[in-house]
Parts: sequence; C-alpha cells; structure tokens
Amino acid sequence: MYFICGIHDIGKTTFAQKLSKEIRFKYYSVSELIKPEGIILNNNNKGIKSIEENQQKLLQAIKYIPSKQIILDSHLCFINNEGEIQRIDKNIFQQLEVDRLYIVIDKSINIYRQLKKCGHSIWDLQYIEKFQIQEIEYALELSKLLHVPLKIIYNNEEIISFAIISDHNILLPIKPIYANKILEKTKKYEYRKNICKKDIEKIYIYATSPVKKIVGEAKVIDKIVMEKEKLWNMSKENSGISFEFFSKYFDKQDYACAYHLGEIKQYEFPLELEKIGINYSPQSYIYIGNL
Repeated sequence: MYFICGIHDIGKTTFAQKLSKEIRFKYYSVSELIKPEGIILNNNNKGIKSIEENQQKLLQAIKYIPSKQIILDSHLCFINNEGEIQRIDKNIFQQLEVDRLYIVIDKSINIYRQLKKCGHSIWDLQYIEKFQIQEIEYALELSKLLHVPLKIIYNNEEIISFAIISDHNILLPIKPIYANKILEKTKKYEYRKNICKKDIEKIYIYATSPVKKIVGEAKVIDKIVMEKEKLWNMSKENSGISFEFFSKYFDKQDYACAYHLGEIKQYEFPLELEKIGINYSPQSYIYIGNL
C-alpha cells in the first residue's frame, strides 16, 4: 500500500491519480472509502469531530478491498473540533501495512490561495505553514517507525527521497520458470552457489528475461550452507527441480547454499526495476530497502 499525504487542497488527488496510472495500483481516496460509513466532517473549517472514529471506519473499509496493491490519499494530521492540529495514531498506519509514503507539499501562499478559491479561507499563512510542518515532521517520523521509504513531492514531481537503507532485504534475479514455481509455492528452496552474508528478512523476486520485472516477494525462514548431499536430502520434497539439475549445478562444489522460503506474496502488478530506481539488470543479489 502506497500512502499519499499532505494538508488540505495541496494536490494529493492529482498526484495520486498520476501515480496510479504509472504503476497500475488502484487509487482510493480515504474520504470516499469512509463516506458510505458516515464521515464526521465539519466542512466549514476542515475540522474533524471524531478522528478516531473515522480511522476505525477506514480500517473496516480496507478489509473489503481484496488487493493490497493500492494507493490511499489522506492526511497524517487533522484539525480537531477545538481547532488544534492532531496526529492520527501511528497504530492506524501500522494496521494499514503501509509500504511507502509520499507527502505532497507546496508554498504556503499557494496553499492559501487554493483554500480561498475553494471557499476555505479561515486559515492564515502562519497557520498553514505550521500545519504543513507538522505533516512533514510526522511523515519523517512514520517513515522511520514503519521502515518504509518517504518521497517528497512538489509541483507533481519528486524532489527528495528518504530511502530506508536496509540490510534486511535483497532483490534476487531468478529465471521465470523457477520464479513461477516459487509463486505457485511448489519451490520452497532457492539454491545458490554463494549466499548473501547479512541476515535478511525478505527476498524480492526479480524474474529475469524475458519478463524483467519484480513479480513478488518471499519471507526468508533460513539461509542454509551445508554439504550438498545433506541439503538435497533435506530439501528435495520442496526443491522445484530435479536431482540431475541439482547435481549438475553444484557439480564442482562440496557445499551448497539455499534460501529457505516462507510466506509468498505474488504481485498483482509486477514492478519494473526503473520504478524503484534501478537502471540495470542485476546478475547477483543486491541489498535493497522496503518497496
């Protein structure tokens, strides 16, 4: 789930719809999702009478969306009934399982003019600036807390990216035939002549030519290095390959390596490497942050 945030009338919807077309994630506005449930909104001052109640309604609405490859458009902070800037509880974002944060920003004067144009001229420039700073600060805090990247958008373009440098994931190039077996859960071991040195939590599955896309991800149960005969006997029932192929692959080695794969997630819309800032086809694993 990609979460687009920013203060009122900042252009979140425009950017979210543009991103939706680019990466083919379905776009939802949070206000539209919870409106059928009865959003509690004071339109005169953009104030929310019951922030907590609306967020619980959002969590309920999300349960009815089958795919988690979606884009949500909302705020990190709201104006409560007393006119104070109030943060949404961080537990809400944890329950939403946010994978990436975007915050749309603009100059205070531009926001003021847009609010006035829409008939919401109750905020002065100082208040708008304060509100936007609160939204940005909370976005940075949530990015660290959730271990997800944060991108700052201005004039519909990315100007700053706070990538989460992580030693806990790798992107692994795998031939499409074996990538499909992993996604079908008939191959629970990915064999390698060499294995990454650092402890990892997740593998992003990059299906090589002719697919050339990230097609899913797999949790890593264990990294295994052992005598190849022992490894085969332990893993053969879920190997996804033949003994002949295994023997030929490790023909010149006494030891063999494998990633033992756990929970598998297949992407509804596979990702091109360029979408995550990689402009080459990796020949081996590369460490990567959360996508």
